[in-house]
Amino acid sequence: MMTKRARWAAVLASGLVGCYEPVPDFPNGTSTAGSATAGSTASASTAASAGSTTGANACEPTNQTETIDCGMGKVCSPNSQACCYTFIGVMPPELACDCPDACGPNASEFRCDGPEDCPGDELCCAMPSGDATRASCVTDQACFSGMGVPLCQTNADCQIVGPNATCTLASDVMADDIPPFMRVCIPDIFTPCMNDNGCPQLINGTTCVRPSGGTNSICAPPCNVPDDCPPLPGASAPPVCGTVEGNPQNRCVFTCMESSECAFNQICAPALVNGQIQTICLWPTTDGGSG
Repeated sequence: MMTKRARWAAVLASGLVGCYEPVPDFPNGTSTAGSATAGSTASASTAASAGSTTGANACEPTNQTETIDCGMGKVCSPNSQACCYTFIGVMPPELACDCPDACGPNASEFRCDGPEDCPGDELCCAMPSGDATRASCVTDQACFSGMGVPLCQTNADCQIVGPNATCTLASDVMADDIPPFMRVCIPDIFTPCMNDNGCPQLINGTTCVRPSGGTNSICAPPCNVPDDCPPLPGASAPPVCGTVEGNPQNRCVFTCMESSECAFNQICAPALVNGQIQTICLWPTTDGGSG
């Protein structure tokens, strides 16, 4: 079976852009369709000359700086349109710029593609809605309580998710309900422990490692062998799969000789690993929000 990434590679290689409806025509020729961070293949000149809006009931695009980049040359206007996306398991997927709430029951709808489309106290959040996904500007509390994921343009947009969170192409995480050229915030699994020693359950069974009850900590997922351990972003320290601080279940930790081998802002500090004192990469914090 062809993977989703392979299917999109085939779409790009086959030159099927012409199968899609044209990019919206922006009044006065104004568009940011060539945004490098959003992965759009369109250019400002293309957007200015493409002709008409897309979709049978498309709303008129507005003249504004920010855009919603659906991908494959589709550029929608956040103030009056939404990016409608339907992944149906075959090439090509359905893409359109249409009125908000007009995408259809099986289509995912994106009224934004990053925080730049939202007021200062809100973020662009993609949340599950039935069998589809809806992205709109909401508060961070509403996003996370609704099991949503922030959409982003750069890693800096993802700091609210946690330290070392990365802004990653949807296609890289196989998020079928999100256009593959949009980007989502992916949190680092190895976050600091929260005040109550809790940890985000990005991998089931992740628990807090806090040596000797001190302030240094790290959230560590379970493992059977070192190859089970996800990478620690920005670190060269090797993974070890073993018992940590007397916990009988094996955990992923990273042994080090000095802090420079660990992630940015981490320290190399002692802990009991496999019954012996070793130095591992830890966060020198007592909460889960800063490093």
